[in-house]
Amino acid sequence: MIEIMGVAVASLLAAGAGVWLGRGIGLSKADRLQRIAERAMGEASESAKEVAGARMDIHSLTIERNRLLAENEVLRTNAELYSQVERAAGELPGAWRIEIVVELHGGAVELYDGDGIGVDFDGQGPLSEQVSDAIDLARSAAMERDCVGAH
Repeated sequence: MIEIMGVAVASLLAAGAGVWLGRGIGLSKADRLQRIAERAMGEASESAKEVAGARMDIHSLTIERNRLLAENEVLRTNAELYSQVERAAGELPGAWRIEIVVELHGGAVELYDGDGIGVDFDGQGPLSEQVSDAIDLARSAAMERDCVGAH
């Protein structure tokens, strides 16, 4: 409770200037006290508004931060897939190929050898990891075939 000259602000506002006249306080002094009390309450109200505004700003910033983190994750995932596709273009042996098949709610990576025959490949994880695993499988299978063919 805010006190002015030992009297609670709420009492000043509730009692009004007329009651204070009977206690020896002049009308102008009672008016000044009432204005001071009203100003003090207004300032307290403004402080409460500032705190509420700051809380809303923090909440809004938290929402925006979370949105940006999610967007960053999507971009990172897309960059990884792009990187692996570029890797496949540079490292797949001979006529081997990788196909990325996309359908509603999912996708998969398929691997084909140099003769166009599907290779048993059951990729796990994100598409970027599946492409990476398919590249590794193609390279090792091609090396095995080359070794077997050489002997």
